[in-house]
Amino acid sequence: MSSLMNRLILLSLFFACFSWVGLPTGISNTAGKPGRTGAPGDISTCVSCHNSSPLAPLNENIRVTINGNPLTASFKYDNSITYAMRLSIDNPASSRGGFSLTALDENNNMAGALSTIDGNAQLYTLSNRTYLAHNSNAATAWDFTWAPNGVNGEVTFYASVNDANNNGQISGDIIRPYVLKIYPSEATSIDRQAIEDAVSIAVLGNQIQLNVDYTASYPITARLLSVNGAQCIPKTMLTPGRSTTLDASSISAGIYILNVEARSSSYLQMISLQ
Repeated sequence: MSSLMNRLILLSLFFACFSWVGLPTGISNTAGKPGRTGAPGDISTCVSCHNSSPLAPLNENIRVTINGNPLTASFKYDNSITYAMRLSIDNPASSRGGFSLTALDENNNMAGALSTIDGNAQLYTLSNRTYLAHNSNAATAWDFTWAPNGVNGEVTFYASVNDANNNGQISGDIIRPYVLKIYPSEATSIDRQAIEDAVSIAVLGNQIQLNVDYTASYPITARLLSVNGAQCIPKTMLTPGRSTTLDASSISAGIYILNVEARSSSYLQMISLQ
């Protein structure tokens, strides 16, 4: 009986070991993570997990299309349009990959809205930013949409792509960083006079009250600058039909410049704070 028990135990250990060895680690097959695009303020890139994989030159073997056409720095966006986009690994040898992507404005805040439209990617939110990242499906291309939603300035797409070798390990892959800036088209511009007509300004001591006409169908922002151009109050979104107050109580009395912007147009007005 003892000899039989010993054989059974050894046989069980053998199958247990065989099963463990045969299981894929799944490390490169797991879902992506937010904050790995390499953008300012991000944790890192895909290298943070695949730390033994080499980093490729910027934008090498990465293809991004917008409405079916290659996205280049010369592309000018219309902030009233939602764009169909695709990110893919431009490497015929690739059979599986992963990615993390976001779009930021000139202040490194979220620029517009991202949305996934296929079954190979998912959305994350981290530190007031939205990220797209791969899920556990095997893919080398990912489809999504980007809606500027009234953004009227520089937009930068940041992405980090894992060009995986499909060995189930964190080694032997290639991490491909991607950065591209685009700007609004002239079609998004509006007449400077139209902005001035839409906004009324009242200064009460150290409070700046701005009222936007409810008929304004475009986003308007305002920020306060010193006479030498230094920013004193950050860019603030104004809502049509409502009043917005810029609190300048922490700023010394004096002459300042109020910069009001809409799309790619703006106007300046001198402000005297008491």
